[in-house]
Amino acid sequence: MLVVIITITHLVNNIGKMKLYSLLENIILEVVGRTEIEDSIERHLVCRVFYEGDETISRGLRLIEPYVYGESLAGNPIIRVYQLEGVTDTEQPGWKTFRSDKVSSWATTPEYFNSPISDRVAGIPKYNANGDNSMIRIYKQAEF
Repeated sequence: MLVVIITITHLVNNIGKMKLYSLLENIILEVVGRTEIEDSIERHLVCRVFYEGDETISRGLRLIEPYVYGESLAGNPIIRVYQLEGVTDTEQPGWKTFRSDKVSSWATTPEYFNSPISDRVAGIPKYNANGDNSMIRIYKQAEF
């Protein structure tokens, strides 16, 4: 987990409150580390995550199987997962992508998966072992 402490006391005297707010709003703190995500993908671990969401996506706990970690077409760090249960604004369960910088907690469970969910449950769209169309760069992908 990456912890960043920022001292801004000296900025308060030089920057108006709105400018200070904008500055802090644009600072991205990655709460969940890349190592945690990649290790979970490598070991095929089911994880319980808290997703902070945004203006269009509800925040809350989700139970997931992580499959791919990479960089989105927009340049954001994302995780391709199969969401088993939890808060969602779309169909559930289902294939989802989450921005890793919006995940505030990541905990592995004792459960693991030895094959893609699409091989275990009928009717689920097939897992693409050759990449992910929503990513321009892949850092880690589950291999079976």
